[in-house]
Amino acid sequence: MPDPGRVRIRSLSLLGLVAMAYGVPVAQVRGPSWMGQGAFEVDATVPAGAQKGQVKVMLQSLLQERFSLIAHHETEVIPGYALMLGGGGSKLTPSVMPAEPPPGQDQEADVRAALSRKVMNLAANQTVPPPAGTSRSQFAHVSTAQLAGILFRFVQAPVVDETGLKGTYDVTLEISQDQSGDSVFDALEKLGLKLKARPVPTDALVIDRATRAPTPN
Repeated sequence: MPDPGRVRIRSLSLLGLVAMAYGVPVAQVRGPSWMGQGAFEVDATVPAGAQKGQVKVMLQSLLQERFSLIAHHETEVIPGYALMLGGGGSKLTPSVMPAEPPPGQDQEADVRAALSRKVMNLAANQTVPPPAGTSRSQFAHVSTAQLAGILFRFVQAPVVDETGLKGTYDVTLEISQDQSGDSVFDALEKLGLKLKARPVPTDALVIDRATRAPTPN
C-alpha cells in the first residue's frame, strides 16, 4: 500500500484470504467448498517497520480470531514436474547485479535506481512484439527455484527445481497460444531446460475449522 502502516484487501473470498495469509496456492488449500464463495474486505493497521512475513502472521491471527480458523500443514505427494537441465546444458542468461557505488554515495538509492533501469529495459523489450500467435513472459533476476514456482501457472501442477543451478537469471518464455506452436516445454528446451513428469511432495494447508461469517467489527 502507499501507506506502509495500512493493509487493505478488497473482494477476496475466505479461501483467497487463507491462501494469502499462509503463503500457499489456492489449489493447495483443503477445505469446504463454501470457502471459495463470497467476498470480504480487510482494512487494518500494522506496526511501523513490520516486514512482509510479519504481516502474513498478523493476517493469520486475524482469520483465527474473526473466523475461528484452525488449520494445519500436511505434505501430500501429487502429480507434478521436476525442472531439470537438458542434454546440452543451461542456456540461461545470468542476471548482472548493479555495480556498487563509490564509498560515500547513497548505496541503497543507487541500487534501487539501477534495478529500476533494468525493469525499464525489460519493458522496452516488450515493445518488440513476439511472433504472431505467441505470448511473451519475461522474468528478471530469478533463481531456478523461483522459476519452478512461476511454471506452476503454465502447467497447473507443482514444479520442483532439480537443476542444481545457482545464482539468478533473466528469463524470457515465448509460448504459442494454440496447439500448432511452441509449448512451455518447447520454450524451456530453448533455454537448456526440461520438465520431467514425476510425483512431487507439496505443502497442503488443511482447514480443520472455520465459520462462514466473521465476528462483527
